[in-house]
Amino acid sequence: MSQNRITPLSGFPEWLPEQRMVEQQLLDRVRRLAELYGFVPLETRAVEPLSYLTHQGETSKEIYTVGRLQNEGDSDDAGLGLHFDLTVPLARYVQQ
Repeated sequence: MSQNRITPLSGFPEWLPEQRMVEQQLLDRVRRLAELYGFVPLETRAVEPLSYLTHQGETSKEIYTVGRLQNEGDSDDAGLGLHFDLTVPLARYVQQ
């Protein structure tokens, strides 16, 4: 019987409670400092239509698509990808 070993996924860190608390304290400090200078929080969606992510033709960035294992084919989530940075969702937000 082989033992399946769970290995960490590259790019997806898992923080222990002590590490997460330090991270949260740092983020709180940065947020408070940014707010002193007039910045306000903004959170955009995690996925964008693939047409938005690739609208300028080929890209050198990796784009990870989002789909369901049992996709019906006519689902609303067809053609979605995770954005690789925040320029696309920020540009969409400003345009709207």
